[in-house]
Amino acid sequence: MIYHGGDIIPGKVTINLILYGDWSVFKVGNDAQEIITNFVENLGTSSYWRTATGYYDTDDFVKANIVLGGVFYDRFSTGFGTSLDYAALPAIVQNAIQTGFGGVADYNALYVVITDPDVTNSYGFCSEFCAYHTFYSDGDQAVKYTFVGNPATQCYYSCAPQDDPSQPTANGNPGIDALTSSLAHEIAEAITDPKPFTTWYDQNRLEIADKCAYNYILDPLPTVANGGQYNVALGNRRYLLQGLWVNDLGGYCDILPTY
Repeated sequence: MIYHGGDIIPGKVTINLILYGDWSVFKVGNDAQEIITNFVENLGTSSYWRTATGYYDTDDFVKANIVLGGVFYDRFSTGFGTSLDYAALPAIVQNAIQTGFGGVADYNALYVVITDPDVTNSYGFCSEFCAYHTFYSDGDQAVKYTFVGNPATQCYYSCAPQDDPSQPTANGNPGIDALTSSLAHEIAEAITDPKPFTTWYDQNRLEIADKCAYNYILDPLPTVANGGQYNVALGNRRYLLQGLWVNDLGGYCDILPTY
């Protein structure tokens, strides 16, 4: 992993969640939001996140300080409906900032758009990516955001740790359990390389989670009471997360680095 001179997101990073689509209990399950918010609230102080704190820019290291800013529900208010193109995401983020997050963008935040299982993307969800991160310019500042799709009804076989949504998962919600693995991946990359391919990536343009994509490290994986597999405990829940690249001792993937 090579440092290319760009900036990380420094200091405390606020995660603002934008839950886009029909987030009714019928669509996503009655514990969906709690699974996600528990994940965000406990990520920064976890052993898992220790890997990311080994990365830096010219001013500072990534901090073990991630906080949940707020949660905004967008039930198709921007007019894009269930089919999103690439231009939809900045508009959805801008609408959330104006409507739900005080009207002023936080340039040290990460805005996370998470969709319901019926929302599709015309530019590559399921076929080219499960999630991604990027930014848009607001004057001379960058508003950082990420998209994370719920693969439950469209591409579970390609965007989840397990191939079959009928198999048990750690929190009993296959779509949400799948997307939290992608969410961990994107938060790590968005903080260490917020303007993609300016800060931390390797000679093959792989960022710190790309190098460990779908590598869950432990073998065998422990299980919860329902048989669902996990490898990381955060708060009162268990998650099955992709490893992150430890840029030390020649480099390796891990979920619990020793430093």
